[in-house]
Amino acid sequence: MIRKIGRNPSTAEKVDIAQRRERLQARIDAYDRQAAEFWAPEYVDIPSEGSNDREQDVLPSDSEDEEEDYVFLSSPFKDSHCPETVALLLPSSIGVQACREAGYSTFVRQERTLRVGQANDALQGLRLALSRKAVIFREGVRTAKSKTRKLRSWDQILMVDVNVQHHARMYMHARSTMIQLGAALEDL
Repeated sequence: MIRKIGRNPSTAEKVDIAQRRERLQARIDAYDRQAAEFWAPEYVDIPSEGSNDREQDVLPSDSEDEEEDYVFLSSPFKDSHCPETVALLLPSSIGVQACREAGYSTFVRQERTLRVGQANDALQGLRLALSRKAVIFREGVRTAKSKTRKLRSWDQILMVDVNVQHHARMYMHARSTMIQLGAALEDL
């Protein structure tokens, strides 16, 4: 959403972004309350080892409109506390060694299993997007008799490329987290 708005958003767009951030922060707070039931108190408020400016996972959204709500780091919306950049309380953000020392190896294995599934979903999305792109090339660009039809096909290809980039980002994030969690080579 923020990427689509650009550098000069209208007042209505700023209000919409602020409301979405409030909803996201409320969902993060609810998640933190639930996670606090499982984690020992010393792990609830610690800064995460892996916290940096990269994109972090968020809870699934209620609408598909919010699916692409990532922070565009050079956008006018960047401030000191963006809910988009908050690290969730997960074994990968706490640290595998700290989890093992505290006896939370089960949570490490569960997150690793979830990340394997996330990587597989991203790979499936990549396969579908790339096959769609091949079909557009074959049926749209190659067979186009007019310049207009060829341009429309290239527009479709550009839209598919955005989807490919999204799935590639999701896969790379899941893979790097799996490496952090000590996944087996067969899973990687």
